Amino acid sequence: RYGTANAFAQDIQRHLQNEPVEARPATRFYRFRRFAKRNKTVFAAGSGIAAALVLGLAASTWMFFKEKQARERAVSAEQQQVKLRQAAEDQEKKATAEAHKSSQVARFLTEMLQGVGPSVALGRDTKMLREILDKTAERVSTDLKDQPAVAAEMRSTMGDVYNDLDELEKAAEMHGEALTILRKLHGNEHLLVADSLLKMSLVSYDKDLVKESETLAREALAIRIKLLGSEHLSVAAAIKIVGIALNEQGKLPEAESLYRKALAMRRKLQRNEDTQVASILTCLAHNRGWQGHEPEAEELLREAIAINKKVVGSQHPSLISPLHYLARSLLIQNHPAEAEWQAREVWEIAKKVFGEGHSTTVDQLATLCSALIAQGKRKEAEAMILKAPEVTTARARLIRLLMYTDRFADLETLYREAPDLLRNSVSGYPNALEELLSAVAESLYRQNKSAEAEALYREALASRQARLSAEDPAVLNTAASLARLLADWAWSERGSSSGIKDLKPEIAARAREAESRLREGLAIRLKSPESAHWRTTGETTSRLGGALVAVAVTDADLSDDARRAKLAEAATLLLNANEVLQTSAAVAGKYKRDSFSRIVRLYKALEKPEEAVKWQHKLDDFDKPHPR
Repeated sequence: RYGTANAFAQDIQRHLQNEPVEARPATRFYRFRRFAKRNKTVFAAGSGIAAALVLGLAASTWMFFKEKQARERAVSAEQQQVKLRQAAEDQEKKATAEAHKSSQVARFLTEMLQGVGPSVALGRDTKMLREILDKTAERVSTDLKDQPAVAAEMRSTMGDVYNDLDELEKAAEMHGEALTILRKLHGNEHLLVADSLLKMSLVSYDKDLVKESETLAREALAIRIKLLGSEHLSVAAAIKIVGIALNEQGKLPEAESLYRKALAMRRKLQRNEDTQVASILTCLAHNRGWQGHEPEAEELLREAIAINKKVVGSQHPSLISPLHYLARSLLIQNHPAEAEWQAREVWEIAKKVFGEGHSTTVDQLATLCSALIAQGKRKEAEAMILKAPEVTTARARLIRLLMYTDRFADLETLYREAPDLLRNSVSGYPNALEELLSAVAESLYRQNKSAEAEALYREALASRQARLSAEDPAVLNTAASLARLLADWAWSERGSSSGIKDLKPEIAARAREAESRLREGLAIRLKSPESAHWRTTGETTSRLGGALVAVAVTDADLSDDARRAKLAEAATLLLNANEVLQTSAAVAGKYKRDSFSRIVRLYKALEKPEEAVKWQHKLDDFDKPHPR
């Protein structure tokens, strides 16, 4: 390619100096490469810049695509969120619609139940109402589980209606569930909680759980005072209910004080002519009657009746209580003809309001029949009882009322005339049969017909022991009544102190059984919450003292020291118990009389005639009629 060596050498020289050679035609790339080699510094910088530009472009391109992907993902996620929010909104709207529908249904049922309760239905057939209540109760827990406030109101209303229907267990269940919900929603200090507590208190009272009733009512009262102040109509209502629970426990002066406080508050804040004023007057009258002030009780009841008739008319349910207690007061004051007239009036109202089979109606029938019997109209009374739809309850309540008015001969006659009919009427109802047997036994005991009374007491006790615990008050009361009979029977057959060894063995056996039963019963009562009640510290203690006296004068196996010990223990028990019984306004007169009688026996057994005479004078003075 080179003509001469000199030309070759020149190209070599050019190559070394990065100049284009002439051996062949220089291409553009060749010339560029040669140029680049001659200007390395410039091209190095330019290459760095180019590389940076390329890398930056590549990075930007990569970031662009990444950002694009992120935006696409974000848009997709946002679209998904929108779909989810829309679905949630749709679900919420659907749930709200369902809740509104459930709430409307619940409100409708609540208003319906309130509108057809027995106090408004005036004796209509309540069978369908009971079925509706039962089915509604089954569904409330599921259908209203997300609406606790509505569920609580629903349960509360159902509890009221169950109570009107005499379904006390179901009423207690409904009110208990409502109270639990309201406590969770509002805490323990809220007016709705207080309202629920008072409803529970009234149901407990109807179930004879009076101590529980008092506790619930006191809690409600404390809440209302804290939130409403010490003078408010709602506070007065709570005070009255506490008084009712105290009255039933025999705490009569304390109950009276609360009744008078509630009455004054109600008259001050509202007006005198109000059904609630009449209600408190009725409670106060009942209290004063228990304390032996029947004329005052009658006056209070007549005022209550007049108020109710003026405000709500002559056929309203609010008249039932005052008319009922007025009839009983007249009967106790020995005005049976007027008592009959009042009892008929209230019985007719009760039949229209509650129906013939309701316990309230049967109460009025029992009062009416007692008034008839007091006038010698026994056949008419018997016929009315036999026609009653709830013969079981009617007879049991009539028997209790006859006992309350000390008409023991009437009880005995009623039982003797148709014992099988009476027993058959309570067939299938063990408690009613036990009450019947105990009541008739009591009437026989009061007439000193001990052998017949013993048989009926033992039958009643065996029945109760078979189905109840030894600590149950019904078992304790029946056992104590039997023991009292046995001790009194042993005393009446004691003979002289020198003739103890000549007594029949069964006489001392009765006295020992009486002591054993009463010791056991007293030990159980002293461990119970009612250990301070007069039935424990007064009546049961007094009966045990009487049994010890009977043992001391009939048991020939006792040593002289053992006999003296029995009498010494009896003296302590009898005197202490008498102090309790005589100073308590809640104690019925027959228990006070029995206490005096046992102390007379004590001093006769101790051979202290002067003391015996002194206590006999107290007994005689007690038996004298006193103006009311």
